[in-house]
Amino acid sequence: MHDQLKDYLDHLSAVRDVSKHTIKAYERDITSFFNHIESVRGNLPDADIIRPRWIRKYLGEKSARGYNRTSLKRQLSAIKGFFRFLVEIEILEKSPAEDLIGPKLEKKLPELPSEKVVHKALETVLSGNEPEIIRDRALLEVLYGSGLRLNEAISLDLGSFSLERKWVKVLGKRRKERSVPLGTHAVTALRRWIEVRSVFCNEKSDKALFLGKRGGRLNPRVARDIVHRALESAGQNRGSHPHALRHAFATHLMDHGAELTAVGEMLGHASLSTTQIYTHVSAERLKEVYRNKHPRAEKE
Repeated sequence: MHDQLKDYLDHLSAVRDVSKHTIKAYERDITSFFNHIESVRGNLPDADIIRPRWIRKYLGEKSARGYNRTSLKRQLSAIKGFFRFLVEIEILEKSPAEDLIGPKLEKKLPELPSEKVVHKALETVLSGNEPEIIRDRALLEVLYGSGLRLNEAISLDLGSFSLERKWVKVLGKRRKERSVPLGTHAVTALRRWIEVRSVFCNEKSDKALFLGKRGGRLNPRVARDIVHRALESAGQNRGSHPHALRHAFATHLMDHGAELTAVGEMLGHASLSTTQIYTHVSAERLKEVYRNKHPRAEKE
């Protein structure tokens, strides 16, 4: 089955445009399952020999060794994807993992910065006229103002947006394109950045919007550090990563009455169920406001 695994991973890369990080994780999880089967049976049989109970036993042993629900669910998902591929290419008639159900996950509300923290990060921490600070503020304004993923933001080109029409075109997951509004503050910050962008330019710059010190497209690690430092300096100890700004974008929209469908469309979610986490976040915010402001609410 090792050759079939290689075919599956190639398929994920070439056909489904799955990220290299995800492909490596799938390879690791499926190989771990293969190793378990080999250790129990003494060899790795053909795919049509694999039985559902073998997969259940494998996950059961993982659970007994302390693996959490999220890890177990991810590993089952990887195994299911592999056997589903073998069905698609007609090596198997039915996947042995098809009817297996993973552990239910507890819904954890994401840590996210408040409106006050974001405002402080943008207006105080990133105030200044140095080109680097101007760039950093433009990056945060785009992340928070349009709800972009970090990779989407640093992949933007000079032709990706219209400052006059206040729209940005984003290439999201699976190369799906969407258009998202740009707020007034984001437009202003981008205008300032474009005015000083030439300071960073060299032969490597090409058409990239956000540039690093060496002139190439801004490195993801550097971009993460920019966001982390700005939010932490504004008082956000937990939830100071770039995705927290995407959570904040959605939650603050919901707090101010935005419709779930509109928020999901701006985020580029394929399913409304993915966006529904923000209804839970907003509900928690409403409870907090009630507890703190209503005279007859219980004070903790």
